[in-house]
Amino acid sequence: MAGRGRGVGITNDLLERMTQVLEAFVHNQDGESGEYRGLFAFTRHNPPKFEKKFDLEGAQRWVANVEKTFHSIWGGRGLVEKAREFLSLKQGNMTVGEYAVKFQELMKYWPHYQYEDKEEDLCAQFEHRLRPEIHAAVSVFQLTDLPTLVSKCRIFEANSKGKTVDTRGSG
Repeated sequence: MAGRGRGVGITNDLLERMTQVLEAFVHNQDGESGEYRGLFAFTRHNPPKFEKKFDLEGAQRWVANVEKTFHSIWGGRGLVEKAREFLSLKQGNMTVGEYAVKFQELMKYWPHYQYEDKEEDLCAQFEHRLRPEIHAAVSVFQLTDLPTLVSKCRIFEANSKGKTVDTRGSG
């Protein structure tokens, strides 16, 4: 029975943390930082309020209602599916430019990369999913700035096709 009390404590801690995050969302409607991207859209849908008491069935209903709100905002596609799509994204037959656009579109669904101090990890994720010949060419530089990494990949890709890339503009 000792484990049962611990589970209740963990559940309470989890529910309390979820409540804190959602309250932070509500109070941050004016300017969205990267950490709270999409918050304004979420709060405009009047998400259900959590009552801050231990009621397992009530908490489950609350979570289900919050999920419905998320689904209504993002076109019925769950955030989990988008996060999985991000984690499995590979360059494949896409150009570097197409891959970079898709990568940046999906990275907002992976919370680990919502903080600016994760740029190095973000570059590693992008780099490791490149086609092998591009990965081999750019990995030796150990780039930790995503726009620079994308630019260098585009240059290599163009050079390998006998083309040139205008590097005076943005990556």
